[in-house]
Amino acid sequence: VRLHDDLSIKDHRLHKTENYLSFSKAFTNVDRIIRDHFDAILRGEPVDQKTLLASTESIMNSVRVKSDLFTYMSHIKADDHHTYVHSINVSILCNIFGHWIKMDQDEIQDLTLAALMHDIGKTKISSELLNKTEKLTVEEYDEVRQHAQIGYGIIRDSGLNDRIKQAVLLHHERNDGSGYPFGYTREQIPDFAKIIAITDIYDAMTSSRSYHTKFSPFKVIQLFEQESYDYLDTKYLFIFLENIAHYYLGEEVKLSDGTTGKIVFIHNQSPSRPIIQSGDEMIDLMLTRKLSIEAIL
Repeated sequence: VRLHDDLSIKDHRLHKTENYLSFSKAFTNVDRIIRDHFDAILRGEPVDQKTLLASTESIMNSVRVKSDLFTYMSHIKADDHHTYVHSINVSILCNIFGHWIKMDQDEIQDLTLAALMHDIGKTKISSELLNKTEKLTVEEYDEVRQHAQIGYGIIRDSGLNDRIKQAVLLHHERNDGSGYPFGYTREQIPDFAKIIAITDIYDAMTSSRSYHTKFSPFKVIQLFEQESYDYLDTKYLFIFLENIAHYYLGEEVKLSDGTTGKIVFIHNQSPSRPIIQSGDEMIDLMLTRKLSIEAIL
């Protein structure tokens, strides 16, 4: 309870800062634009790619320090239909990822648009089902899984290029064949879909949803390290984990035993277990396996 109280106080202070208020204003405006454009696309109107790309860019330009993006995105509150907020977050993460792997500008723009569109099919699924707190029935889960094919159907004749359409259709496919809708394996899944798969999971797990509280970024990184190498593309996963972790250098954290400290070094071979400075003590989580990062403060 004490941790929750401390975080609530910190959250309240963050929400009062000029930088966060600027970000929040830009995000709210883009959320409205995305909703309006998705509605237009559902009516059969062409996709205004220029406006959609400018919208994502405006959020990224609203922060002075790029590392603040990750902190601020996790504090944006989604309403009863989280699809829009999640889509914006994933588009920002993919835009940044494209720069990490040195894609050319056209590729980055296409990846950003694909990420923005990846869950458009969920607009055809009831918010009651998407936000259900109880475990989904087999029938309900099957209905939610249809969103990838529904989304592809929505944008199939939209004028978007094929790699965007394929990413929308295939972003839930997994390297080991366990994904959907077709059970494709590594060689059959396009790169855009592989990248969106990683950013999609990361944002979902680090954001509050009706059916779970958000995990700390380092808990998600740890889960990726432990459980994801069989079904996510390691070529992209390693790059994502290392770069995401480095954005939290200097951040105050709380460890699983209640100790607080600052992240001072990231191990590239295991980004979830950095070195923490607590007072005069250096705690290397690579050597102290019983401890882990519980929360970013």
